Amino acid sequence: MSARPTPAHWTRAVAFASFVAIAGTAGCGEEPVEQPALSPSRPRRPEALFEGGAVDVITHHASVGPTSVASDRTGANLSEIILKAANVNTSQFGILWRRNLDNQVYAQPLYVRNVAIAKSPALRNVVYVATQNNTLYAFDADNPGEHYPLWQRNLGPPVPHDGLGKQNVCTNIGNEVGITSTPVIDIAQNAMYVVHKEYVPCGGTFCHHFYLRKIDIRNGADIVPRVEIVSGDLAAWNHNQRAALLLANNNKLYIAFAGHCDAAPYQGYLLAYDANTLALTASFITTPGGSGGGIWQSGNGPLVDDAGRVYVMTGNSIGLPGTDPRSNCIYESESPFSHYYGDSLVQLSPDLVALAKFTPTNTQVLCGKDLDFGSSGPVMLPGSPRWIVGGGKDGLLYSWSTSSLATYDAIPATDRALDANNRPAEEMKNIHGAPVVWDGPGGRLIYLWPEESPLQGFGFDSSTGRFSRSPALKGQDAAGTTI
Repeated sequence: MSARPTPAHWTRAVAFASFVAIAGTAGCGEEPVEQPALSPSRPRRPEALFEGGAVDVITHHASVGPTSVASDRTGANLSEIILKAANVNTSQFGILWRRNLDNQVYAQPLYVRNVAIAKSPALRNVVYVATQNNTLYAFDADNPGEHYPLWQRNLGPPVPHDGLGKQNVCTNIGNEVGITSTPVIDIAQNAMYVVHKEYVPCGGTFCHHFYLRKIDIRNGADIVPRVEIVSGDLAAWNHNQRAALLLANNNKLYIAFAGHCDAAPYQGYLLAYDANTLALTASFITTPGGSGGGIWQSGNGPLVDDAGRVYVMTGNSIGLPGTDPRSNCIYESESPFSHYYGDSLVQLSPDLVALAKFTPTNTQVLCGKDLDFGSSGPVMLPGSPRWIVGGGKDGLLYSWSTSSLATYDAIPATDRALDANNRPAEEMKNIHGAPVVWDGPGGRLIYLWPEESPLQGFGFDSSTGRFSRSPALKGQDAAGTTI
């Protein structure tokens, strides 16, 4: 299953902190488009702004800082020295400039410093943007007067909305389907890994295909030939590649899949590729022989811990083969479905052998009400012991120990009454989007923003893995009233 669109998805502009808001120009053609008149010099921000402050953002919801591990996905920049409460306000914080793009942006923009862009006489700080039209853009991050992208490339025709078949009545993705997930960048190789979906003529009609590419971030060219993503019964027409890519475990690239608009039969897939050759090396299916269990995570990516174990959260539970998963929901504890991994946090080896899982006891209820357990995706907390936090559409925020997924805590993250089983009432507020972790002067806080609810910060005790029973901080409305 995929996240519902939000106004942020519909926009064709991309905003970055206080420094820049961009969008881009239309891409065309298979080969990279080199733009004219790359200026030999242009105004830059003072270098003092980069000393200890600017960081490379190479993956979705990255953890950034001197000792941070990007793939922990905490969403915290521990090297930030410019933005603070005193200057993040309506008079000092906002859009500086923008560029037009050729389609919607679902992937998070990424940022790399000091890139040796082809034909540029100076190193550039570059923002990379991917659109649903299968277009990649590389923009100078510093110069508001440089209207052309440094390079741009269209990777092929996206799937048009009227080519989605029975999913074209679904608005999970409003227009074309091209690059939906956030790429990942390997700075050492000057490489960006990206998955895109193409609409290709075949036998008098058109077929859907997923492709994996390794793109040179300096010029947009392929570093190795693209490969088509083919594994088991993974059909491109009814699957979506929403979750961000993960690069970990000695150049293994992990790619997750879920169903597009619940068009059954679909399954959750996690594939591992050799990041050098783009050869498929391992695969994991959440519901072998069945349906459901998609890995979409509202765009958040898989996690990896210090031992190289990989974690994903899955969506709607078990449907019988060939059916809509919600019409035949089955408890996973019942034979022969105990080997299924729907509505679960799953721990896997680097080669994608399932090691452990945590599954709520009410998976049949979650499935029947379309309450995907894995709608937030997981976040790894820094420090020792290691904890994972995440939540789902039932409005519960969980924590788990990486040493034992049976060691966990859960609290309601919305203002909803609990039922007799300590669960939120039926009309709960979904958790979409990954939590953010911040270690402040008062201790560790886990921030999240459930739908139709205020921004909240829950205290977290890393020695016990337990949340504060109520928010330590809560957002306010425009009048300053706590909501």
